Amino acid sequence: MGTVFQSASWQRCRVHQMRNILSIVPRASQEMVASVIRTIFAQPDAKHVQAQFDEVTRMLEHSHPRVAQMLHDARATVDASILTGVIPVPELTAA
Repeated sequence: MGTVFQSASWQRCRVHQMRNILSIVPRASQEMVASVIRTIFAQPDAKHVQAQFDEVTRMLEHSHPRVAQMLHDARATVDASILTGVIPVPELTAA
């Protein structure tokens, strides 16, 4: 089963985190907030993922402080997931 659903655990984590975040965002801002957060995981390597994570958190601090706090609270989990390969980053998963 792990072979078939290799990325299921991190995708599930991201889906639930996004759902939790969007539940506190006004409907009119949900698409923007979701798009900005998705840019974190669209980076080419771990260094850029971490830099984008910091940038997104900074961007949202003023307009959506609770979202920024949720991201800040999730930072250690994201870093650990990248380093252990739970969240695949092209640089770390290339054969």
